[in-house]
Amino acid sequence: MEADYLRIECSGRLTAQDFLQLAEAVIKLEASLGHAPNRITNLTEVQQWDVSFLDIAELTRIRKATLFPNLIKSAVVATLPVHFGMARMFQTLNKHPQIAVEIFSSPEAALEWIVAADQT
Repeated sequence: MEADYLRIECSGRLTAQDFLQLAEAVIKLEASLGHAPNRITNLTEVQQWDVSFLDIAELTRIRKATLFPNLIKSAVVATLPVHFGMARMFQTLNKHPQIAVEIFSSPEAALEWIVAADQT
């Protein structure tokens, strides 16, 4: 946690197991906080993707079934085409009325959106 938001940094090889363990850790954190914090997920240091469409679909299926106590902003930082493609897949599959997912090319732009007052 940084200030009022969660910062997630991914690097190296990202496996399906890593991806699902990260999701479980975020769910546990949300439960312990009593709210779902806004978050910035930085994918720019991921060099190898071993996460499939089905892995992302499973996570978004779990999240779609969750009723959150608040609205959530989820910023994804992606610079390379592969990073952007994975982020876009997550954004497309994650159609939840309480979660706004946006993709940014820099951590600074993501943070600017996260700290903005509106909960779009």
